[in-house]
Amino acid sequence: MYYEPWTEVGRKAANKRLDFFANIKKPCDIEAHNFIRSSKQNRALHKFFKQVSDLLNNAGATMEGVSGMEIPYTEIIIKEVWWRPIQLLMFDIKSTTKINTNQINQIFDVISLQLETKIGEHVEFPSINLLMEKV
Repeated sequence: MYYEPWTEVGRKAANKRLDFFANIKKPCDIEAHNFIRSSKQNRALHKFFKQVSDLLNNAGATMEGVSGMEIPYTEIIIKEVWWRPIQLLMFDIKSTTKINTNQINQIFDVISLQLETKIGEHVEFPSINLLMEKV
């Protein structure tokens, strides 16, 4: 479980979990995570998945699904079929919550290069500056 103990809600949730283990007399581990992405970075990552799926769908690309059916790309497909396998191969980390900003940038570069090579399209990683330019 991931808790933000510097917030009151996070501290209460962490204490509740510790109380649970204390009541059942089970040991547990507590780890400090450095450079774990923030909720803003998480939203940007999912915005990126949406941008990529929209880009592929607008280019007419589809993915072969069950029984050979062609299905449109979705955020979940980009995350689970594209992003996560690259993340596993590059960093041997399964959960996207465990990767840091540098690792996100490296995975983004791989996907970005593939999009440029395969369909000639460029996608930028979502940022507040990029979103403000579009307004």
